[in-house]
Amino acid sequence: MPFKVKKTHWNFDTERVKNSIRDDSMNPIDINQELQENLVKIITIITDYRRINKVNFNPDAEYVEKQYYSNNPIKNKDLTFIEYFKEYRDLKKKGVEGKRRIDAVVGDLDDYIGAKKLYLKDIDKDFLDNFVICLYNDNANYTIKKKIGLVKSFLKYQKMKDRNVNEQALYWTIEDNLDVADDWLIMPNRKEIEFLENLNLSHKPHQERVRDKYLIGCYTGLRFEDILQSLKWDCRRVAESGKKYLEVVTRKTGVMVSPPLGPKLEAILNKYDWKIGRISNPKANEYLRDILRDCKCDSFKVNKTRTRISGKKKDPQTKPKWEFIHFHTSRAYFITNALYSGVPINDVMKWSGHKGNFAVFKRYIDREFGDDSFYDRINN
Repeated sequence: MPFKVKKTHWNFDTERVKNSIRDDSMNPIDINQELQENLVKIITIITDYRRINKVNFNPDAEYVEKQYYSNNPIKNKDLTFIEYFKEYRDLKKKGVEGKRRIDAVVGDLDDYIGAKKLYLKDIDKDFLDNFVICLYNDNANYTIKKKIGLVKSFLKYQKMKDRNVNEQALYWTIEDNLDVADDWLIMPNRKEIEFLENLNLSHKPHQERVRDKYLIGCYTGLRFEDILQSLKWDCRRVAESGKKYLEVVTRKTGVMVSPPLGPKLEAILNKYDWKIGRISNPKANEYLRDILRDCKCDSFKVNKTRTRISGKKKDPQTKPKWEFIHFHTSRAYFITNALYSGVPINDVMKWSGHKGNFAVFKRYIDREFGDDSFYDRINN
């Protein structure tokens, strides 16, 4: 098989890649599955040879190779770059990235390449430079970096399989193509969250449910899709401290996170008997903004400016604060509030599921929260 696997990644007893390996350029489950599929194909070739020829010995390697490639012509064909990428998408559709995210990149590549036939060796620095420029119009910089990250992971995967990948693309970096100016989420402060907690919405049950879902996000840092699966949450108590924690397997990454189960959170969960109910993300954001727009909290009406950065172009947008707030800002509130309260960064990162990726984690920290030195203190 055309794989390059480090000795430390290989299990010599099972002759498989170790499932515990975490490497951006390889997925052990995918590789082991392909190894197993090809082993079955080879055994079938050998079995058919012995049955047809009525012999008790195996064919030589040259015969097996010839039969293998005649039955698998795609393996013997030099695919175009986009064909390889679509093959990679199908291989990774059950992986962490998610099929939808890779589909979006495939669509961008189809639009950029058009009818041209490009091969792996054609993907060089100029191709990637121009592809980034193509992404400027419809994507913010953070989204562009994620999409380019998928392309780089794909190229590393092809290099691992000993395919003809252009070395320029492997060592190319995106930093020179994007403005690295900081941008951040606009989120509620502590007083505004306290106002929402005390807001009487009993006359509008649909808004009350959405407000409570948003508060759950502020108390746990969970993503929207994880908030909706509350019936799957487990609860545990740490004997030494008596504190309670949730145990939640996140849908996006499949990792276990354990945010604290405080009294406010527990009261909301008990209020609904832990059955939070389902709603679409767009509809939930619509109801949330209706609440913020109509409530009697003046600070939500104050104009704020947030700069959308696309490539090296900056697009400042000035709106009332309530228009910038959506469900994902509850995650930023949880992280920022926990850090400001003195919780160690490592603990907060475990609760939020960011593991060791501080560059992504930092985007959720609001520099305007609390005193002026807060953001600098966190980053130093």
